Amino acid sequence: MTTPLQPTADPVRVLVVDDEKVVQMLLETVLAQDGCEVVLADTVATAISCARAYAPIDVALVDKNLPDGSGLDVMRAIKADQPDCETILMTGYASLDSAIEALHVGAYDYVLKPFDDVNDLRVKLRNAADKRRLRAATTALSQELDETQRQLVQAQKMEAVGRLAGGIAHDFNNLLVVILNYAQLAAQVAEDVDAPADLRAYLANVVDAGRSAAALTRQLLAFSRKQVVAPEVLSVGDVLAAVQRLLARTLPDNVVLSVSAADDLWPVKMDRGQLEQLVVNLVVNARDALPDGGEIRVTAANAPLSPDDARSLGIEPSRCVRLSVEDTGVGMAPEVVAQAFEPFFTTKPEGKGTGLGLATVRAIVDQAGGAIQVASEIGRGTQFSIYLPATEEPERRSRTIPAVRLQGAGETVLLVEDDARVRAVIAHVLDRAGYRAIAVGSAEDALSALDRDAGDIQLVLSDLMLPDASGIDVIERAIARRPGLHAVLMSGYATATVPGRIGDRDIAFIAKPFTEERLLGVLREVLDS
Repeated sequence: MTTPLQPTADPVRVLVVDDEKVVQMLLETVLAQDGCEVVLADTVATAISCARAYAPIDVALVDKNLPDGSGLDVMRAIKADQPDCETILMTGYASLDSAIEALHVGAYDYVLKPFDDVNDLRVKLRNAADKRRLRAATTALSQELDETQRQLVQAQKMEAVGRLAGGIAHDFNNLLVVILNYAQLAAQVAEDVDAPADLRAYLANVVDAGRSAAALTRQLLAFSRKQVVAPEVLSVGDVLAAVQRLLARTLPDNVVLSVSAADDLWPVKMDRGQLEQLVVNLVVNARDALPDGGEIRVTAANAPLSPDDARSLGIEPSRCVRLSVEDTGVGMAPEVVAQAFEPFFTTKPEGKGTGLGLATVRAIVDQAGGAIQVASEIGRGTQFSIYLPATEEPERRSRTIPAVRLQGAGETVLLVEDDARVRAVIAHVLDRAGYRAIAVGSAEDALSALDRDAGDIQLVLSDLMLPDASGIDVIERAIARRPGLHAVLMSGYATATVPGRIGDRDIAFIAKPFTEERLLGVLREVLDS
């Protein structure tokens, strides 16, 4: 009496190779009872063809003697194509030679015909199938462990870069505040005294280099998620309209940029600077894919997502705004697409790119709780689709920073900044612009100044990170002393999100490094609000 194998959800696939119909029928009946999936062949040629057509084969039962050759040839061919497949040699007589031959072709075992005990065949078949699947599972687990280790190493590298970026960014951004603002002040003086054109050009180049360094620092902080963010409720359409004017001046004449946004866009909540940076990075990336010119299309529309759509994107929100940047450029090969978001990966020539643009985009999208998809084909362009979660919060009036130099009207500003060089240049900018600056280097000195000059101070401009307290603490205590006081936070690095409000007061934020016109624009807007 035979004992059937226990059927499984994933049936064992068995290739039976024998030219005797009786043997085929017997094995097919027995194996079918055990829940196996049986494939029959009666020659060397058909066996090899079936093994390939029905791959993967778990176990092959192969008769040694076939009409058109040896079953050993079948076993060799199967092993060559499917190394994990286990083979069992069937033979009419037992001998040492048969055992050695079976061993040479990598057979798991051999059985004798006729089958006096089908249970013996069942046990060997089951053991062979278990061995094959255990090896396959071990291989898959090994590959999974290798991939997990690769991801861990990559994550550790990114964490190390993030720590490095965060560690140097604060000091570096302070230096850039000094460089940018003194260069701008020098350029204004050169203009006032009608200095030689060469000198004015040199100073303009210093300012441009400082702006480029500031942009690189922002990208490092964004992809390492160490950037200071001040989320606000935004209209993607308004941001696109503002960025379009900037981008139009940076694109060559043979590149056509079109920007369109639906009228009924849902608002999103994220940092305005990050959203602008996301769009700029994608458009610049598209521009570089158009060496001979072409078209870049930027669109925004509401994207209601079904639960399945949201799961496929790996996000939870069902209401998103879809921001698309599409170009008609050279496109990317699949292997390039697979690496496109890796930091420092670039296909551009040395010196032409940092490899941070798309990595920064991915980091910004992840931080906003969104998702990104990319579709590309060589010679047919690329499309990036960004899904940003919509918010139920009402949109507030966006802060618009004027691009012109705005003067003060004698207002007193309490400047709290621990870096002496930064404090000096900001105080100089404020005094030159018509403000009265009281500059201090600590929270304790700031509070002393408030107690001493509380009636004269209209605004507190404080760094977020101070040696003896946070800028938030300073502002909270300052407002407690003077409820009508205006406040602006500034910083070049922090791991926490900057609060949009302290108590019932809206708090403005300006990221370091900043230029003279941006600082004065923020102060003027806050004081006039």
